[in-house]
Amino acid sequence: MWRGVLAALGALKLPRKKLAMLVPYIQEVGYKNARLLAMQGYEVTAFMSLNMERDIQASAIEPAFLAECAEVLAHKDVDAVFIGCSALRCCTPGYIQELEAKTGLPVITSTQAFLWHMLREAGIEDKLDGYGELFQL
Repeated sequence: MWRGVLAALGALKLPRKKLAMLVPYIQEVGYKNARLLAMQGYEVTAFMSLNMERDIQASAIEPAFLAECAEVLAHKDVDAVFIGCSALRCCTPGYIQELEAKTGLPVITSTQAFLWHMLREAGIEDKLDGYGELFQL
């Protein structure tokens, strides 16, 4: 999954590599993910952890609440919003596209990045509406 996230972020060609990051994890795990991104040259300048201890809690989070959190983070000085964790329900048709329209920024989710990367690695270059800027590349 992580390789897909890095490939997706790289494909966006972000000018400053400044990210807003939203994760459901406890802060310690979220900070570890931010450090991993830093090791790849990205700077997490806006961060929010929802302090969930188990995936089942993350999958219970309402997508509308995730969008509200992402919108708060997007008002910071960032180039893109990264929503990390495949248990979150934020890769449904139209969701990412709507969130990008609201924030004015590209949005990458773990699941979206994984799917995009899997298709590109298989040589499938299809463009898909509703899944954000990434799926238009």
